[in-house]
Amino acid sequence: PNKVGWRRFVPLPELGKLTYILAADDVRALAAEVDQVVAHFLPAYGLSARLSGVPFKLVVWGSDVLAWPRGWRRRVARWVLGGASWVAADSLEVRRHLRALGYPPERVRLFAHGPSPDVWSVEVPEKEPLIVHARPLEPLYRPTAVVRASAGLGAPLLFTHSGSLAERVRIEGYAWGVDVRLLGFLKREEYLRVLARARVFVSFPRHDATSVALLEAMALGCVPVLSDTPSAREWVLDGVNGLLVRDERQLALALRRALEDRELQDRALKMNPRLVRERAGWPEGVKGFLELPVSERLRLRKEGVPWSYLAT
Repeated sequence: PNKVGWRRFVPLPELGKLTYILAADDVRALAAEVDQVVAHFLPAYGLSARLSGVPFKLVVWGSDVLAWPRGWRRRVARWVLGGASWVAADSLEVRRHLRALGYPPERVRLFAHGPSPDVWSVEVPEKEPLIVHARPLEPLYRPTAVVRASAGLGAPLLFTHSGSLAERVRIEGYAWGVDVRLLGFLKREEYLRVLARARVFVSFPRHDATSVALLEAMALGCVPVLSDTPSAREWVLDGVNGLLVRDERQLALALRRALEDRELQDRALKMNPRLVRERAGWPEGVKGFLELPVSERLRLRKEGVPWSYLAT
């Protein structure tokens, strides 16, 4: 508290989902030593904070609001939200879901988790015909569909994450003749250099919020090819600074265009870094994040997508 750089790591027992329930006592003890409690991810540390009984603020990550609250989980989500003095959400779509769960929209702060400042020191060389997929290799993100859509493009497809479908992705790459490269988790500097070299960033989830991976790729001038979700529309205007797709056929066409359309590539290189700086920059993007008074009525964006930031 009141010290720059002050931090403490509290190890928790590895007991699966019970970990966050049992962490409530730790949160309660620590709350007496700190200025405030900010919990991340609703069904994890959000649950710990709610069970602790201390005042807290909640940062939701997307899937914990868009996908997790189903059936009995919806009641749990509403209960956790009921203890949060305010909630930070990364997109209008997440805020709409919070409203559907009964959380007051005036207590939701829109905050895009932009890339850390080190991204701006990375030199962007001449872009290469590379496609980067930096999302988990899990069914939600449909990585095998990305492999099939990349068939015949002649561009390496780089996966910089891991997950339960990693082996299936490798097999699909072999079957479809795609140069699949399972790079796994790279060192930060190496990962950013890969994004800086790549022409295309692809993400094809069934639903999504605003991922840090997307903002990092945009900051380094990639052409984003994304599932046409409400959150994606907050960052990409189809055909202007990226491409939005609804199915696997559209994905294949969009990947080819992103690799070959020089005008689209030039616009992405010019517009996307500026867009991320303006809307998700650090430290400006987090100024006052923790100091925000609970009683303050937060200013809300108007419903809809603010496309004016795309003006050149």
